[in-house]
Amino acid sequence: MAGWRGGGVTATVEVEGHRLTLTRLDKVLFPETGTTKGDVLAFYAGVAPALLPHLARRPVTLVRSPDGVAGRAFFEKRLPRGAPPWMGTIPVASRGPAPIRYPAVDGTAALLWLVNLAAVELHVPQWRAGSRNRPRRADLIVTCQPCTDRACMDPVTLTLPTTVFS
Repeated sequence: MAGWRGGGVTATVEVEGHRLTLTRLDKVLFPETGTTKGDVLAFYAGVAPALLPHLARRPVTLVRSPDGVAGRAFFEKRLPRGAPPWMGTIPVASRGPAPIRYPAVDGTAALLWLVNLAAVELHVPQWRAGSRNRPRRADLIVTCQPCTDRACMDPVTLTLPTTVFS
């Protein structure tokens, strides 16, 4: 159901039995191509079946661009405030007294909830939660890069730096 709220188009959808309110769908995230948050959400929904196996059981760090990619971006590794109770987390040991609770993307609903926060990049390590041999430096970076022709969208970009096992 689309409507106006908070200065932008919103829609409430049901995904995998979870109700999601997708906000500011008309917000331009990629000014060079005019690609909106709604376009990015549709892209990630379309590639979810191929992408989810690569995100499964991996802690996700977000690169959020709430003002679009031309604006200020920031990294977020903890599960964002306001997350629905069904969003999973993966605890990862930290230098502090408690582990960091990273978001877990275990389905399309979780993926779209995170992308709705203007998370235009998702960074995950190559190791999975519960693995014994964790590489020290190996990341999988998932980002959507729109084409200059608004009618197309490049496939997901996968960047795999050199893996170094400890």
